[in-house]
Amino acid sequence: MAVLSLLLMGIAPVFAQTSQSTSTTTTTTATTTSTSTHPSPASVLISLAQRAQNYTEHLVTIAQGDGVNVSQAQGLIAQGSASLTLAQNELGTNNTQAAKDALQAMSYFKGAAESIRDSVQSNRAAELIADLQAGIQRLTNQTNRLQTIVTTACALPNASAALCAGANANLANVTSDLSQATSMIAALPNPPTNSSIQAIITVLQGAMTHLQQAYSDVGQLAVGAREQRAIEQIQNTLLPGVTQLEQRIQNSNLSSGTIQQLETQLSQAQTLLNTAIGTFQSGNFTGGVQQVQQAMQEVKTVLGELLDQTLAAMVQNHLQPRLTAESQAAQRANLSASVAQEVQTQLSQAQTLINGAIQAFQSGNVSSGIKQSAQASALLTQAELEIIAGPHTTTMTTTTTTSA
Repeated sequence: MAVLSLLLMGIAPVFAQTSQSTSTTTTTTATTTSTSTHPSPASVLISLAQRAQNYTEHLVTIAQGDGVNVSQAQGLIAQGSASLTLAQNELGTNNTQAAKDALQAMSYFKGAAESIRDSVQSNRAAELIADLQAGIQRLTNQTNRLQTIVTTACALPNASAALCAGANANLANVTSDLSQATSMIAALPNPPTNSSIQAIITVLQGAMTHLQQAYSDVGQLAVGAREQRAIEQIQNTLLPGVTQLEQRIQNSNLSSGTIQQLETQLSQAQTLLNTAIGTFQSGNFTGGVQQVQQAMQEVKTVLGELLDQTLAAMVQNHLQPRLTAESQAAQRANLSASVAQEVQTQLSQAQTLINGAIQAFQSGNVSSGIKQSAQASALLTQAELEIIAGPHTTTMTTTTTTSA
């Protein structure tokens, strides 16, 4: 299209020579000039017409490649070519008529070039209008999406009334601008003038400015919504979770000292969570998040300690009584000395392992506590089997028989 535009700029220079030659033909008669070394005016005009023909045919070829409608130009070229053929046939026999036909041919060729120029301008106008309409549609889609976001955000509790009003006002301005731009496109002259196109662009620039302001309002609303969601998370999930954990600790079999220690840590977590609510409400999202993280670290510590203490209590409440029971069973079993010694060794090792498991759990070393608990349980089972299997010591009873 750029090449075609440059060629169309040459319409005036190419056809300007026509007027320069017109005055000569008005004085031309059927007789030739006395100076035979110079071409006749009719011959000059025919030459110019041939150049115009070549020029317009070249324009048609390029215009067709660019998708321009050239049907009218082709019709005019056909008429011009016919007039040019007449002029060529008349040259030398009727130069006056030949000159007139050559001028007529150039008029047709000029009309063809102007027709192509008008078609190109029409195509450009159509493309420009299509671009403007596409831009309006994109802005309309963005406005609709943003309006949905604003409606949702403003329905949340504690949403800023001022921000909601500002966002809705800016979106209303965008809609108004886009409607005005659409009306202006419908009223464009044919072909559109530069000033009319620029007026539409100015309106669309205003729409984009209002849309950007709406985006800014939505951004601030999103921050407020984020903080509100964080507050709701604390109130509806985290604080109730801490309360449930506190009740679980109170209902556990842990010692009063351990319970008091864990409750103190949970109280600190509750204080941090309540402080975080105020921090979020003040607009300090980062500070609120940090306080929530600190509270959750306290809760995590309590959970770990609760697990440790629970496991230690399980060892204390289950394995230790079992060991005591096996010791008593060994004493009652009247075992042989060697078996009694073996059982006593096993029970002693089991006691050491039980003590080690309790200490491991209380210090947070769960894996070591589980390992020692399993070993202690295995020793108690082995001791139990030894007690059952014997050998036991026997008491010999002597019976004296008196002979008759």
